[in-house]
Amino acid sequence: MILIIRVRGRVGIKKDVKDTFQMLNLKRTNWATVVPEKPVYLGMIKKIKDFIAWGKIDKNFLKLLIEKRGEGKKDKISEKQLDKLFNGEIKLKDLGLKPYFRLHPPRKGYKHKKKPYVVGGVLGEWDDITELARRML
Repeated sequence: MILIIRVRGRVGIKKDVKDTFQMLNLKRTNWATVVPEKPVYLGMIKKIKDFIAWGKIDKNFLKLLIEKRGEGKKDKISEKQLDKLFNGEIKLKDLGLKPYFRLHPPRKGYKHKKKPYVVGGVLGEWDDITELARRML
């Protein structure tokens, strides 16, 4: 699974980028979503790479994210449902959850919102996106 976190705002962005954010349910800054690792979603990520931080997550972090910031039906999610979600067989909506996570701004702030991750900023692909996401829970 891939975790996508919207880092930058919506002022001055092109319509196709705005539409991509709409399709991914990332309407506001500090909202996150999880998507399966498929070519369709990788193309969307490529289009909005200048506005997001993203990276691969494991099943344990997905479970933590759902428990802490998941909105909707508050029933406990079973391991079987979590496995299906992680493999891309079902979506968050099928579990009665909203398709996004509203996160807090990160503790100790962003490094730099306009520079890519490899240069010392926040944007782009992270080796360990869970480090940023844990500061935002």
